[in-house]
Amino acid sequence: MAYNGGPMAEAMYYVLLGLMHPNHGYQLMHAITEVSNGRLKMGPGTLYGVLSRMQTEGLIS
Repeated sequence: MAYNGGPMAEAMYYVLLGLMHPNHGYQLMHAITEVSNGRLKMGPGTLYGVLSRMQTEGLIS
Protein backbone atom coordinates (compact mmCIF):
# COMPACT_ATOMS: atom_id res chain seq x y z
CA MET A 1 0.00 0.00 0.00
CA ALA A 2 1.42 3.36 -0.99
CA TYR A 3 1.20 6.17 1.55
CA ASN A 4 0.38 9.49 -0.14
CA GLY A 5 -0.50 11.53 2.94
CA GLY A 6 2.78 13.45 3.16
CA PRO A 7 5.51 12.97 5.75
CA MET A 8 4.62 10.45 8.45
CA ALA A 9 4.56 11.91 11.94
CA GLU A 10 6.92 10.39 14.49
CA ALA A 11 3.97 9.19 16.58
CA MET A 12 2.50 7.38 13.55
CA TYR A 13 5.81 5.64 12.90
CA TYR A 14 6.05 4.36 16.46
CA VAL A 15 2.41 3.27 16.50
CA LEU A 16 3.10 1.18 13.38
CA LEU A 17 6.11 -0.36 15.09
CA GLY A 18 4.04 -1.09 18.16
CA LEU A 19 1.32 -2.71 16.04
CA MET A 20 3.71 -5.38 14.77
CA HIS A 21 2.27 -7.57 17.54
CA PRO A 22 -1.41 -7.43 18.56
CA ASN A 23 -1.84 -5.39 21.72
CA HIS A 24 -4.54 -3.61 23.63
CA GLY A 25 -4.15 0.12 24.34
CA TYR A 26 -2.04 -0.09 27.51
CA GLN A 27 0.29 -2.69 25.98
CA LEU A 28 0.60 -0.59 22.84
CA MET A 29 1.56 2.50 24.84
CA HIS A 30 4.20 0.44 26.66
CA ALA A 31 5.49 -1.04 23.37
CA ILE A 32 5.83 2.46 21.88
CA THR A 33 7.89 3.58 24.88
CA GLU A 34 10.12 0.51 24.45
CA VAL A 35 10.67 0.76 20.68
CA SER A 36 11.42 4.48 20.99
CA ASN A 37 13.94 3.80 23.77
CA GLY A 38 11.90 6.01 26.10
CA ARG A 39 11.91 8.95 23.68
CA LEU A 40 8.13 8.85 23.26
CA LYS A 41 5.70 8.22 26.11
CA MET A 42 2.28 8.25 24.49
CA GLY A 43 -0.87 8.76 26.51
CA PRO A 44 -4.28 7.32 25.62
CA GLY A 45 -5.60 10.52 24.03
CA THR A 46 -2.66 10.78 21.66
CA LEU A 47 -2.65 7.05 20.92
CA TYR A 48 -6.32 6.86 20.01
CA GLY A 49 -6.11 10.11 18.04
CA VAL A 50 -3.22 8.72 15.98
CA LEU A 51 -5.01 5.37 15.51
CA SER A 52 -8.16 7.18 14.34
CA ARG A 53 -6.20 9.30 11.87
CA MET A 54 -4.35 6.26 10.53
CA GLN A 55 -7.62 4.38 10.08
CA THR A 56 -9.20 7.36 8.27
CA GLU A 57 -6.18 7.54 5.95
CA GLY A 58 -6.45 3.80 5.21
CA LEU A 59 -3.12 2.89 6.82
CA ILE A 60 -4.68 0.44 9.29
CA SER A 61 -7.99 -1.34 9.60
